[in-house]
Amino acid sequence: MNKNTVSARPKLTLETAGLSLNVPQPVQTGMDIARKDDVFPGLFMNVSVYEIDFFDKNPRTRHDPELYRQIKESIRESGVQQPVHITRRPDSSRFVLAQGGNTRLKICQELHEETGLERFAVIPAIFAEYTSEADIQIAHLIENEQRAEMCFWDKAQAYAAIREMFQAQSDKKLSLRELESLFVSHGLSLTYQILGYLFFAKDMLSSLREKCIHLSNPKTIELRKLANELEGSLKTVGQQDRFLGFWDSTLQEWAEQQTEADGLDTAALGKYLQQRFAEEFGGILPEQPQQTAKNRSATAHGQTQAAATDASDNAAQQQGTDKSLPENGTGGTTDSVSVSDHGNPDGTVTPPVDPAAERQHGQETAAEPFRLPENRDEALRRLHRSVRKMLSLVHLDNCFRSHDMFRYGFYIEYPDFHNIPKTRPDALFVIDNLHEDAGDVFAYLAKVSMQESLLAKPDLGSSNPLLMLPESSPLRTAYQDPDVLDEYNVMGIGERVYLLDRVLYWQTVDTPYTEPVSEILNALRAVHRCEKQENGHE
Repeated sequence: MNKNTVSARPKLTLETAGLSLNVPQPVQTGMDIARKDDVFPGLFMNVSVYEIDFFDKNPRTRHDPELYRQIKESIRESGVQQPVHITRRPDSSRFVLAQGGNTRLKICQELHEETGLERFAVIPAIFAEYTSEADIQIAHLIENEQRAEMCFWDKAQAYAAIREMFQAQSDKKLSLRELESLFVSHGLSLTYQILGYLFFAKDMLSSLREKCIHLSNPKTIELRKLANELEGSLKTVGQQDRFLGFWDSTLQEWAEQQTEADGLDTAALGKYLQQRFAEEFGGILPEQPQQTAKNRSATAHGQTQAAATDASDNAAQQQGTDKSLPENGTGGTTDSVSVSDHGNPDGTVTPPVDPAAERQHGQETAAEPFRLPENRDEALRRLHRSVRKMLSLVHLDNCFRSHDMFRYGFYIEYPDFHNIPKTRPDALFVIDNLHEDAGDVFAYLAKVSMQESLLAKPDLGSSNPLLMLPESSPLRTAYQDPDVLDEYNVMGIGERVYLLDRVLYWQTVDTPYTEPVSEILNALRAVHRCEKQENGHE
């Protein structure tokens, strides 16, 4: 440096010193001056509580005040023990909570403002790389689920919001099964049935407004069943387009009238919906068929017909043939029979019968002495005969279909749910209008035929026998369209979560189904034994 060069420095005077002392301390502003170009995934750091944004789509909208107070007192005494996870969106320079932590961040800000203590001005945090908004929302959802149970309505809104994110990234409407796979791939394991309930709540029950916080899974299932019934009634007269307007306005009317009521009385709501539905559409809907004495007298005819079928099958066995299988044992077809026929040749539905009379009928048609089948074809014929016998007991005779591509040479076709009259006021599902045990029998035989396991395997492609069924087959339609399958499972058949208990009951108590269930199990054992013998394993 040139010794003759003198840098110009301001002289320190009393005036300038006084001005400098009057400069206030820095205050928190909206400016973000922290360095973030050196952060990386997994980095642990202490971050100012004012440099982190709350997640604006936090799935939890309601908090337990007492729990919140306890957390606040814990942080006041011991500080934040569990770091929050933060990330940074590509178009922002600020941090945002990436996986829960909204409550901890809020409490720290409150404590800093209340006490002024610096230890509440920062919060321990772990940085995570930004991937997508859906990933952030799912991470918050998982965190909230693990830390405290969310209310059903919060879940419904959260899952529906994530659904919209997935849908926005797809060029086609995503089915429930496709959404289930997407949620699983992002760490949320929910069945498509549960997703269906959550989405129904968000899409169809929002008009209940503040009453939505009292929704639950059972209440949603109950209202969904009623909604499908009412909409189905309008479909019969081609007026289904009027359903949504009626549904939303009626829910809103009812909710506005419940100013003093607590909770959500779905029974009262259902009654109100049905009353308003009758007032608005009663003039255009056909009258529901009543069970007359003439209908009830058809019971004896149905029993006689079932007995005749059993006798015919026994005769066929003695002759070495069976109606359910051709002589080569590969399985014939009855696809020409309409699935809307439920046991009567004229297409009418046989009404429910007295269980006591059925038990007597079952005892009168005792099986012949058991003998081992000579080959697999004979074992399959016995299996088919027993399956058909069981179906006839619940008026599902024509749902039996033989098909050689299925594991045991048959499957159970779905009945035509839309044409089953509502003859049983106590029926929970459509199929139960045919018989109180129709749904359980269908679900059991669907397992026996192996079609239920095939329905759960959408990745089998062309090797799935379900794709070899006629295009008019409701079973094939349900396999190809998960929304239809969901409708059948929820409204038509039901999920039958207690089916195992029911089958055990049939096996241990004298019922009309005890004998055919035993015959089915014996026939299955015989099929497996014959297959092992034919393959040289015995």
